[in-house]
Amino acid sequence: MRAFEHNLVRLIIAANLTAPLVHAGDLVIGADVSASVALVSSQDYADAVAQQVYRKVITMEYGDRVVLKTLGDGGIQHVKGQSLQITRQMPPQRAASQVAAAIRDFPNRGQSESSTNVLGFLENNRFDCTSEGAAVWLLTDAIEQSAEVSGNALLQGKPLPAPFAQTLEGCEVVMIGVGRLAGGGTLPRSQLQALKTAWTDWLTLAGATTITLQVNP
Repeated sequence: MRAFEHNLVRLIIAANLTAPLVHAGDLVIGADVSASVALVSSQDYADAVAQQVYRKVITMEYGDRVVLKTLGDGGIQHVKGQSLQITRQMPPQRAASQVAAAIRDFPNRGQSESSTNVLGFLENNRFDCTSEGAAVWLLTDAIEQSAEVSGNALLQGKPLPAPFAQTLEGCEVVMIGVGRLAGGGTLPRSQLQALKTAWTDWLTLAGATTITLQVNP
C-alpha cells in the first residue's frame, strides 16, 4: 500500500509540473548542502567551485537568468535560493560575483541537510531546455541517500530507480564534486565508477543530451 501511495504522489507531482524552472539561456544551479559534501565543509573547495561557476555566469547574455537553489533530504520542499536575470542593472560580471559569493559562503552558514536527495530536485521540477544555452549544474557528491535510494547500495553498483518522466529533455547537465568526500580525497576508483555509471544512465533516461560528471572543479 505504501508503494502504491508513493507512486500516486509521484504521478500527481508530474501532472502539476507546469511552470518550468529553467528556460532558454537559463542556468539552474542546485547546491547540495547535506553534511556529506565538501561544499559545506571545505572553504578551499567552495572557493574553487565558486570560481568555476563565476566563469560560466560571466558568459551569459542579457535576458538570461541564473538560479541558485540549495537541496538536501527534503528535495524541492526544502529548496531555498535566489534568481538573477542578466540586465543592464545586473550585468554578467555583477551576477557572477553575487552567485560566487553565495557559494563561497556555504561553509560559513552552519546549516546542512541530513542527506542527499538530488533525485527529488530533478524529478519535482520541470526544465525547459529546448533552446540553446539552458543548463543544469549540480554541486554534489552524487551519493544519493533518500527514502528510495541507499547510498551504500549505489556505491556497490545498484542502479538508481528509473525516472518517471523526461524532466531533463534536451538539457546540458553538469555535476561537480562527484565522489568527492567531505573530509578530503575521493571515493575508491570502483565506487566512483559505479556512481558515474548510475548517474550517466539515469540522466540519459531523463532526457539529458550532454552529461559532464566532474570530481573536482
